[in-house]
This record gives sequence, structure tokens and C-alpha cells, in this order.
Amino acid sequence: MPLSAVCLRGFRTRWARALYIFEDGRDTLYRLHGTNELGSIGNAVSSGCIRLLNQDVIHLYNNVKSGSPIVVFLIPR
Repeated sequence: MPLSAVCLRGFRTRWARALYIFEDGRDTLYRLHGTNELGSIGNAVSSGCIRLLNQDVIHLYNNVKSGSPIVVFLIPR
């Protein structure tokens, strides 16, 4: 079952923008958020957040409707 991405509308985060991920109406504590630390993108550097370039997460934030389904794939290294 896909998770549901819910947009955080505001600037009260430490990131450029953030999409909060909910499942069955409950906060999973996972986020899609921007970073300017390029070396952290695609690596396990936090407690499960998915990091994107700031410009990419701003694009998503501005274009994805709250409640849109998302699917996250783990690609083994």
C-alpha cells in the first residue's frame, strides 16, 4: 500500500521545504526534505528521511497535492 505524502505548509522547519509522510492518517515521522549537503543525498544519514536537492523539494512542495500517494523503494547497495 502506498504511503500518503502530506505537504507541510509553512516555513517552521530547518529545511527549504518538507513533505510529511503519513500512513493510515498517522504521522510516520518520515519526511521528504531538501538539503544543501549533496553528499547526504541517497545515503542513510538520518532516521529515515529522504533527502532531495532543495530545488527539487521546492518543486514537489509547490506541485504535489496534500494526500497524494507516494511509493518509496529501497534499492540495495
